[in-house]
Amino acid sequence: MTKYVNIVLLMLLTFSKAISQNDSVAFIRTISKVEQSQITLRWAPSTSISWYLSLTKGYSIERAVNKQGDSTMSAFVMLEPKRLPWPKERWQKDQLASYDNYCIIAAELLYGKGTSVNASSKILQKADEFQNKYTYAMMSADFSAQAADALGLSFIDTDVKPGYVYVYRIKSLASQEKYIINPSTIVCYPSKESKLIPPDISQIKSMDKSVKILWDREQGPNPYVAYYIEKSADGKNYKRLNNVPYLSGDNIGNNEFKQFHVYIDSVDQNYIPYYYRIIGLSPFGELSTPGNYEISFGVDLTPPSKPDGLQSKQLGPNKVKLSWNFPESENKEISGFLIGRSVHVLDSFANITPIILPPDSREYIDENANPLKPNFYFVTAIDTGQNYNISLSHYAQLIDSIPPAPPVDVFGTIDTNGIVTLTWKKNSEPDILGYEVHFSNQSDHVFASLTNSPVPTNSFTDTIMIRTLTEHIYYKIVAVDNNYNYSSYSKMLELERPDIVRPAVALIADFEKTDEGVLLKWVNSTSKDVVGHSIYRTENPNNIEWTQVYTCTNLSQTTWVDENVKPMTTYYYKIHAFDEVQLQSIAGNKIKVITNSIKVDVSNLEIQAKLMDKQVHLTWTNLPNVRKYIVYKKGTSGKYITLSSTAANNFIDKDYDKDASYVLRCIANSGVYSAFSREAKVIN
Repeated sequence: MTKYVNIVLLMLLTFSKAISQNDSVAFIRTISKVEQSQITLRWAPSTSISWYLSLTKGYSIERAVNKQGDSTMSAFVMLEPKRLPWPKERWQKDQLASYDNYCIIAAELLYGKGTSVNASSKILQKADEFQNKYTYAMMSADFSAQAADALGLSFIDTDVKPGYVYVYRIKSLASQEKYIINPSTIVCYPSKESKLIPPDISQIKSMDKSVKILWDREQGPNPYVAYYIEKSADGKNYKRLNNVPYLSGDNIGNNEFKQFHVYIDSVDQNYIPYYYRIIGLSPFGELSTPGNYEISFGVDLTPPSKPDGLQSKQLGPNKVKLSWNFPESENKEISGFLIGRSVHVLDSFANITPIILPPDSREYIDENANPLKPNFYFVTAIDTGQNYNISLSHYAQLIDSIPPAPPVDVFGTIDTNGIVTLTWKKNSEPDILGYEVHFSNQSDHVFASLTNSPVPTNSFTDTIMIRTLTEHIYYKIVAVDNNYNYSSYSKMLELERPDIVRPAVALIADFEKTDEGVLLKWVNSTSKDVVGHSIYRTENPNNIEWTQVYTCTNLSQTTWVDENVKPMTTYYYKIHAFDEVQLQSIAGNKIKVITNSIKVDVSNLEIQAKLMDKQVHLTWTNLPNVRKYIVYKKGTSGKYITLSSTAANNFIDKDYDKDASYVLRCIANSGVYSAFSREAKVIN
């Protein structure tokens, strides 16, 4: 029997699913089951640490009672000062029959021996064992009211009356200042009894010798912690399919599992109907009444064999005979065959057999094949259950010796970077495979091919040298069809190379202001004949003449630091590219940079920290151009904390720490922060 289940996550899918596993924030979450004569409380600590600490300390249970409709709140009264797990002596061998399986698991978790591990793996394995105990303890409490009582995680209040409101407060007695476990409060109304809503099957799907059952994960206000699935052949006598509570995980990576619980039941034979229903298990160990039943059965989803050996033979200009192989032994199991045809090898197939071919067919004649287009075929075998299997596609080679017409309306341009763009009118023949482009530097020379294979579009881009002795370049286009019939040449296209080409612009992409100066970053010119870049600077952008401050002939270099700058000064920068004949590009962009102000040097700043009357008196030398001093303290944590920001050259730390040290930072009059000073230790 196939099941999708993740036992390790069972506990997390109970009512405590909302509890965080962040051990730094511990709390208690409580739920209740309300009846007219009693109220049952169930709680769970949110972390493994809080659970472990509470095992020996226990929990206190308080109650406040108010008349329904009364807005005043009465004081809490202690119901049980210390709720603990069952003591070890309560578990007796002669009473094992009275304990359910989950109660026995609880006893093992509380008083059983841990796993023996060697020293090298002790820490990690003990941590895993500790977390696993917590997980199984919460799971056992969810599955069994007896186990919840044994683990000290439940309480039954029998002193209740209708017409009153009962407020309960559960506290962990293990809560302490260094590890707080927040208490839980819950309000209960005896007049509103808790009722279990039977879980209904949402969907049921027939599969090959199996049935898939799906039901919603959300089942009313109190979600179930697990389920039992039952099956019947007659709708009266049901048999439970799972011996242990079942819950499918929601992290399998299938959207179906995120919305539904999923259970798959295997059946011995298809098309035999069965009845299915679901029973829910509440966090109080109670079973719901069965939900609605659904009927389903397994179906045949096994496809027939794949037709193979598909072959073709041309009988005429548009006539193709197809033949294939298929096991004769399966003739009685299939409905017949369909033939598909397409101009593509893998998709866009159209059925060309409006009536399904008989099961004993092994040949078919297509009288509408197109010799100007590709003809791909496949054969589909379909069985009586509408399962199918498709053969591999087969290409029918039809003889076509007629070449396409030569391309017309050939047009082209050459830009200043030597990029040639060619276009022409697309041929009207349906079997055009593509085009080949040929060129020559002389109109009366042999034309060479630029394309290793036919290009599928009616355009082409070529790159040529601009500076050459030949002023013109010539192109011809050839059309090619699917059978590699070549057209004659198009009319020759003559293009003239540009006389003067400036390099493409370079751009200053970014800059950084550093202590050394101004770091410039640029993007090189895209022109192929560029050999370098020059950077120019000025303090007045309206100046006609700019000063050349740097020239770079290394095209792999795209950064440079201008160290010859004054602080708090505005500069403008631009960049020009130049080629091998010293033709210079125009400036791509201009940037404005205001250099940094001078930082305060704290290398000679002397700090003294003296202990007087259990207070640390800090003094230091005044530095010029300083607006304020920021005082930092480093304690036992190793992190600096800010104590003060002062314009004076002294400070008193009243919180003495013998292990502390101090540093300063200066804020200059310009607002620039200095580096940290050297540390100063306390002198007694």
